[in-house]
Amino acid sequence: MFSEKLRAKHCGLEMRTPIAIPPAAMEGPAAQSVETYIDKLMSFVDAGASKVSIQYTCPENIVNYPKGKEPILRWGSVDDSSLIAKNFRYLFIIADEYAIMGRKDTGKRIIDGLKKRVPPGVIVQADVVGKGSDPESWSSIAKEFEDAGADCIELDTSCPFFAFHEEPRWAAFIKEGFPNQQIADSEEALPPVIEAVAKKLTVPFGWKMTPETGWPRFLYLAKETTDKGANWVTCTNNPLMFTPIDIYNDGKPDEKLFPGGTANTMAGAVGYGRAIGRKTVAAIRHWVPKAGIQAVIGITKPEYAVDYLMLGADIIELSSGLWFYGKDFITKTAKFIERFMDDYGYDSIDELRGRALEHTEWDATKYNYRYGELVAKVDEEMCTGCRRCIGTVCFAMSMDDGKAKVSEVLCGGCGLCTQTCPVGAVILVERSRPKELDIARGIPAIK
Repeated sequence: MFSEKLRAKHCGLEMRTPIAIPPAAMEGPAAQSVETYIDKLMSFVDAGASKVSIQYTCPENIVNYPKGKEPILRWGSVDDSSLIAKNFRYLFIIADEYAIMGRKDTGKRIIDGLKKRVPPGVIVQADVVGKGSDPESWSSIAKEFEDAGADCIELDTSCPFFAFHEEPRWAAFIKEGFPNQQIADSEEALPPVIEAVAKKLTVPFGWKMTPETGWPRFLYLAKETTDKGANWVTCTNNPLMFTPIDIYNDGKPDEKLFPGGTANTMAGAVGYGRAIGRKTVAAIRHWVPKAGIQAVIGITKPEYAVDYLMLGADIIELSSGLWFYGKDFITKTAKFIERFMDDYGYDSIDELRGRALEHTEWDATKYNYRYGELVAKVDEEMCTGCRRCIGTVCFAMSMDDGKAKVSEVLCGGCGLCTQTCPVGAVILVERSRPKELDIARGIPAIK
């Protein structure tokens, strides 16, 4: 069913395709049925996924853990459409932080059932959460799932459920009701957890990064955790967002976008944040080359899967696209990658991986801006005279007889007009003569 070209290797594990399905909570009583859960995951395998995971699973020694309670979720969407990005909507999800967690005994039975049914080249993953920032708690549950037969383990250090660290320096704020720091964002808590898990496991393991960690701190965390034994970093979990409000109804929850919402709240954005994911994948591949990388955030088009592979991801996990379009998106993505490789002459995933980094300049001081070589050019037949280009920060655009006009003397070839013109009437072209800036006189000149 799948071409040999699609075969991938992730942290030493063979995969028939580079496509994985991340851990996900499934709502309702069916989510607590081992057989139903396995059937659902196997439908993803049949569609082309080559790594599947049980949902986030806790050690069950958490105070007031609600035995037998149904998973409770609530979905909504955000409309960020604009004149430039039309019909741009993304999903969000909130959940009962206790009920959403998988049960340990159920997770082990799912692992056992999956191992008996998955074909060769499909990896079964356990996704685990420890108790707070206690390294022993994390390493113990990880070891239990290795013993249960999981091919690999992911530490869910970034979901906003349980995986918190009460950092002493923030104690006063936490006492006032501020949220705790996620373990994935803590230089104090994360490395000891990774080190403890590495000492107990023989199977590969990784941890899920939070997009709330900024530049370049996520690089330091990726480097230290890889040095301490983690095999991969997952880039990244969903960004946190604030649910949409209805400005015409006193700021209450927007019923259209958040049906059933009883209050405004924080939520996880689904289908958003690909810019964060691309940054983390490319930067980790460049600065921490020995780290394995799973790319997961914002893959809503098959093209985005190739984009992540070219930026250096070992494999990609389909989450957003799966929620939007269903399991057919898995097959569609696998077929697209195969066709893409055929059309552009890539014989293996290894050959495709990281290609974009061959054309990357990380030092902006060395970037070639081609100053003086390019100039904007307006196609007068296409120009509608909307005046958008002259309303920005550009000094080179003006209007002439209802059409946009470029001053070659003033134009620096920055490209802003080419990206904001609603009809694509402006392009950058090579100058007939190079432009230079006369610094002493402070004015541009054509020589």
